[in-house]
Amino acid sequence: TDTEIKKIFYTSLYHTMIMPTNFTDLNGEYLGFDKEVHTADGYTYRTDMSLWDTCRNTHSLYMLIEPQVQNDCLKSLVEMAQTGGALPRWPMGAGYAGSMLGDPANIVITESYLKGYRDFDVQTAYEYMKKSSEVKDTKVGRDYVDMYNQYGYVPNDLAPADESVARTIEYSWEDGAIALLAEALGYEEDAKKYYDKSMYYKNTFNPETKYFQARNS
Repeated sequence: TDTEIKKIFYTSLYHTMIMPTNFTDLNGEYLGFDKEVHTADGYTYRTDMSLWDTCRNTHSLYMLIEPQVQNDCLKSLVEMAQTGGALPRWPMGAGYAGSMLGDPANIVITESYLKGYRDFDVQTAYEYMKKSSEVKDTKVGRDYVDMYNQYGYVPNDLAPADESVARTIEYSWEDGAIALLAEALGYEEDAKKYYDKSMYYKNTFNPETKYFQARNS
């Protein structure tokens, strides 16, 4: 019935708002990724973002119906990178959980900027996005990024079994996000570089089977 459908819808909508967590005290203080106390000025510092899960859906929803929450998330992500050394892929509490793979923050940041979000330090975010595509951070970032950049894909025999395709396609998506943001910021050379890298996903496509398949070095 209509009532049952509304119950399902609004219960689900409620669930989307349980996280990200408000990690800010009444006086604006919060515990940063460097385990030091910082003060959020003009925004609410938020954490517990399962970005690998939410970068393509929940954050897009926030952009539409909770712009203040989304803006808080963007500023918080930049703060996490500055205090912790890298953009998180699954920030939990006052640190990196490091769950899943890739750089899902890239997708959140780029989509937000392209949809008009400007009240955050996009330049700093952009620099950390580029860094993650080039070198492996000790905390998070792309595992096997050196191999990805060397071969144009993640070789199945040099990385955990059966992750060649997943990692390659994930990194390609996120290089595509860098390319789109570079273009929006006017960095034409960067845009070309990361657009080309975003095409690396094709290197795991098998034209004979018409499937993406694990590929050895």
